[in-house]
Amino acid sequence: MILNILSNTEKSPIKTLAEQIGKWSVINVIDNINTLVVNAVDEYVIDLDNPMERERYYNYVKEKSGKFATLIHPESYIDKYANIEDGCVIYKGVVIRGDTNIGANVVLKTYVTVSHDSTIGNHSVICEKSTIGGFSHIGDNASIGFGSVFRDYSQIGNRCIVEIGSVVMNDFGDDKYISGYPARIKNQNKD
Repeated sequence: MILNILSNTEKSPIKTLAEQIGKWSVINVIDNINTLVVNAVDEYVIDLDNPMERERYYNYVKEKSGKFATLIHPESYIDKYANIEDGCVIYKGVVIRGDTNIGANVVLKTYVTVSHDSTIGNHSVICEKSTIGGFSHIGDNASIGFGSVFRDYSQIGNRCIVEIGSVVMNDFGDDKYISGYPARIKNQNKD
């Protein structure tokens, strides 16, 4: 089976993760996405940190009947009641607890914790050492900075950006740039 990694660099960390998992006989890194020819036999995964770009390439591959792999590091813990959609990349040390829903094409970087009954929207990227409290909701295309913390029952809307080290204790609507402790709206996200 062949895995194609869609990346903007040849030195993709996802390639290392895929090699550790060992499921694929051939692993290609495609760093010029303009040359991509999608076929229905291979599997695909996206190595881009911009949620909007992730969504664009995900939709392109899906329109061409491509299949997405989900990569889960063997040293991560995924509760048996968690639901993880296709195209996700889950790095080392991630913990997903309880009845949690992880949308399609999501990246959970090293040592992220997602507590019970939470939802992570499609195409979102949660950076290293972030903690998502129970019953929290993160919208589609969100970008969560390194070491951010979400209190239980916190919610952010679609296309939100949470700056590094922020502590989210309230609810925020769509298209917000959130920062601080406690987190406040810093700006509208114009991405």
